[in-house]
Amino acid sequence: VVAASIRRHARKGDQTWLVTASPIEIADRIAKELGMTGALGTQAAHVAGVYTGELAGPILHGQNKARAVGVLADVEGLDLLRCAAYSDSINDLPMLVMVGHPTVVNANRRLRQIALRNGWQVMGSPLPCAWSLYDALGRAVQSGTSSDGRIQASFRGAGILDLRAEGQRRAFRVQR
Repeated sequence: VVAASIRRHARKGDQTWLVTASPIEIADRIAKELGMTGALGTQAAHVAGVYTGELAGPILHGQNKARAVGVLADVEGLDLLRCAAYSDSINDLPMLVMVGHPTVVNANRRLRQIALRNGWQVMGSPLPCAWSLYDALGRAVQSGTSSDGRIQASFRGAGILDLRAEGQRRAFRVQR
C-alpha cells in the first residue's frame, strides 16, 4: 500500500523521504530500494569510519522527527501544508499534524481514532501492535525483494516478519 503511494508521488514529481528513528544507514538502504528521494534517520557517531557507540544527535522519534521534517522542508523549500506524511505510530503524531495531507497506515486503535476524528486518510486495517523492525523492514518493503535479490521481507499477521537473506529464513515474533 505504501510502496504504491511512494510510486504515485514519484510519478507526479514529488519528493519522497523515509523519516525514521532507525539508523540512517538502514533508512538510506530502504529509501534507495523504494526509489525515494532520500532518508532521515538516527545518526550514529563515528571516527575515521569506526562507530563510537555514541549518537551524533537525537534519536529521530516523536518531536525530534517533527523537527527534522521541519528543517528538511526549509532546506528543500517545501510547503508542509502541501505535503503528505504516512505513519502507523502514535509517536509520529507531531509529524502528522505538521502536514496538510496526513495518512495513517495499519494504525493501532488510538491513532486510527485520532485520524478518523480529524478527517485524515486511513489506509489498511488496524493492527494490535507496532514495532521498529516491522517499521524498518516490513512496512517499508511490504513484500518484496531487494534489487540484488539478496534480501526478501514480508509481513505475515500481527507482529511477525519473515525475513530471508541469501537463502536463510528467520521469523521474528513480537513479545506482547
